[in-house]
Amino acid sequence: MSYKGMQTANALGEIVKLGLADFAQPVSVFAVPPMSFNPPAVIVKFPEMIEPSIIAPTIDRVQLALLVATGLQAIELLFDLLTVLREAVLRDRKVQGLAQSLAVVNYRAFGQMNVAGAEYLTAELLLEMHA
Repeated sequence: MSYKGMQTANALGEIVKLGLADFAQPVSVFAVPPMSFNPPAVIVKFPEMIEPSIIAPTIDRVQLALLVATGLQAIELLFDLLTVLREAVLRDRKVQGLAQSLAVVNYRAFGQMNVAGAEYLTAELLLEMHA
């Protein structure tokens, strides 16, 4: 098994949508970074690292993040989304059969982001998988 980029991004997008199905308000979910978006939104980012295994050449260690964006004043919403996302991805640690394992590494990159002139509050949920 090795990392399958778009298949994995699409699977993570589906897992996130399923996890957000009962969320209090609609949240846009993107399997790839869009040109622009309106919050609240969750974006599956491109991998930050793909490290082929030396011991098992068919296994890749991959780190990628889920970006969460809300309005600037929606701090509680940001943390609620991070919590729901963590629970959602940990329900399917095999990522629909595309990974051998999946772990949540940390929450990080808290701050502001400007997209097309609009300011958003953002954070990332960093994931690590062996695929």
